[in-house]
Amino acid sequence: MAAIADELFVPYAEPGSKTEALCKKWIEKGKTVRTFESKDTKNLFELGASNITLQECTEFQKMTGKCDMKTFTEFLKKRKAKKGGRR
Repeated sequence: MAAIADELFVPYAEPGSKTEALCKKWIEKGKTVRTFESKDTKNLFELGASNITLQECTEFQKMTGKCDMKTFTEFLKKRKAKKGGRR
């Protein structure tokens, strides 16, 4: 699928993993990799990934139906806890 897509959404890629390697190749080809802003995705940003916001993720999900909402929900819970429940 990644070979024919214009943009790739990756909620997380373990450093040194095949997923991270795919993201690196994708970015080197000038394609877009999007991920959540988190300490857990620092490696993807170092490769050149772009941030995806809640609004963009919602729009992305409506458009494609391929946004991993379980991961997204867990991300929001961690972010809320980190901010002490503030929005």
